[in-house]
Amino acid sequence: MKALTNVQRKILTAASKQPKLPIEEHMGRMKGSAARQVAYSLLCSGYVIEDGDNHYITDEGVAALSAKKAKPAKAEKKGKQKPAKEAKAKKPAAKGKKVSKKAKAADTEAVTPTEGDKPAKGRQLLINMMSREEGATGQQMVDATGWQKGAVFGTLSKIRKLLATSNQVIASDKDDSGKLVYKIA
Repeated sequence: MKALTNVQRKILTAASKQPKLPIEEHMGRMKGSAARQVAYSLLCSGYVIEDGDNHYITDEGVAALSAKKAKPAKAEKKGKQKPAKEAKAKKPAAKGKKVSKKAKAADTEAVTPTEGDKPAKGRQLLINMMSREEGATGQQMVDATGWQKGAVFGTLSKIRKLLATSNQVIASDKDDSGKLVYKIA
């Protein structure tokens, strides 16, 4: 049995007190896609049934309310645990010391603006993909990073702002198949 969210629990509790009313009556100010999403998740879990445009609580929905939340098992303490070691940051080469060709190449590559403690690995990947001659589609960037579509486009927005400081822009054009291709111009 899937655990209920607080919103689902609140709606099912109200619906269990008045089972003849559809759950949509108990959603309060929740409207549109949020209401449909909650109704759909309850329907998929078997906690409500669909009757036309309305949804009504089922016996499984009432049983889900009475089910106790499972408590996580406590881990036994076996003495003091040592904290994980953190990776040490590389120190810049001191004056007069030789620097490898790879290190020099890394220093001369396009500088990627970063903010705070956020990792630049994914952002750098997107910048590299858009810097290619053919650019990158949104789906290619989603596949390469493993992120959700919204996260990719949110990061593109940040990259756009950061590139604006160096007079660069992200251009988008449709390719032959009609997909938007993003390129750094």
